Amino acid sequence: MGRQLNLSVRGGDKATRKAARGFMLRYGVMQMLATGAMGFPLWLPAGVAGGFAGQAVAKAAGTNQRTGTAIGATLGMALMTAFAAGLGADDDEPWDWNAELRSFCRQLAEKITGDQVVMGKGDDNHSAEVLMDLLSKGMPALLGWDVSGRIGANDLLWRNDDNPRLSNEQGFVGIMQSFLGSINIWGGKITRAVDQAGNGQYGKATEQLLPTAVANPIKAARQAIHGVTTGNGGKRPIEFGVYDFINQVAGLSPVAVRRELDYARDVNNRSVGLAIRQSDIKEAWANANQVTDPESRAAEKRDVIKMMQQFNQGKTIDRLSRRELDGYLKSRRRQQQTLDGTRRASRSQREAEASLDQ
Repeated sequence: MGRQLNLSVRGGDKATRKAARGFMLRYGVMQMLATGAMGFPLWLPAGVAGGFAGQAVAKAAGTNQRTGTAIGATLGMALMTAFAAGLGADDDEPWDWNAELRSFCRQLAEKITGDQVVMGKGDDNHSAEVLMDLLSKGMPALLGWDVSGRIGANDLLWRNDDNPRLSNEQGFVGIMQSFLGSINIWGGKITRAVDQAGNGQYGKATEQLLPTAVANPIKAARQAIHGVTTGNGGKRPIEFGVYDFINQVAGLSPVAVRRELDYARDVNNRSVGLAIRQSDIKEAWANANQVTDPESRAAEKRDVIKMMQQFNQGKTIDRLSRRELDGYLKSRRRQQQTLDGTRRASRSQREAEASLDQ
């Protein structure tokens, strides 16, 4: 792909450049048709734009245009990847590029059809929901399949985990592990099987250890018998029909089920992200109240209040109040008092035992 990008900008002749550009255009169109927006390589147009910009800058500066093209394309793809990973996002609002892209497809489908996407109902008969699946998952969605995660090219450069509980370090470790290929896949299957068996989920543990061709019919039978749920705290049931069963047996993820699971995960991840941010602000409030100097303490408390006000902007729910900050502070103080009391009692016991020994 890098070679085609270079030829499209710096090809030896006009025919070569035209052929390379035609190849990249066909590649982008086929990816969009096959995987929709969720599998489209967004770094591709960014790389093309960066390549042309780099060539123009190099030409104006009188330097090597091929080097300028390569640098521009690399910077373009890097900036797009960084943007998708959350560069410049609001710290007070959880950022998930996949969730934002799904939300964009949903809003676009509603605007085009004039219908409303009914999320959380398991009903895929509305025209807006069909169009949303088509935009986000590609043409296979018309057959009830979601293959965007298997053949999509959006994460070839950087595979970002959308779990808000993961720190940057944990996310980087996960990306490095993904380079292990099949070793990482089977290692993950084995460890998940052990965890599921430990939780009494022996059926799911068995599915993890079986070959995919054998595990898919078993998984489909389990879902047909026990049903499918969102899996988060609410565990809302999802409709699982006969056609979904057939697709699952064939190893094809049912698009209607996947839509509901994606929606539930997006909602849950946002709630978790907001809770993490609220916890950070509460912790900052507790730390500010521990400052001994009165002026410094007042200044830090004002900063935390500003953080809380910025967090609350634009929110009608999930807002944070001064009462919650003070409640967290009292809880922290009670915990500290209990810990201090336990330490004093332990110290007194050790001193008493030492005096008896003497």
